[in-house]
Amino acid sequence: MPEDSRLAILLSKQFLTVILSLSLFFGGIILLLAKIPGWSLFFGLILIPLGTAFTIFTLDEVA
Repeated sequence: MPEDSRLAILLSKQFLTVILSLSLFFGGIILLLAKIPGWSLFFGLILIPLGTAFTIFTLDEVA
């Protein structure tokens, strides 16, 4: 397998994980701001630390 295709596959996987982790983080913030009684607080407070931790692990792999 050529070296360029391995690099392209690696970058596409990392790009998708970065997008997923940041969407979890910002999704939690949006849920907290949505003011849905009970549910925004419940899911928002779960998604923000989950997205933060996932972002840290993902960016640690990239670096």
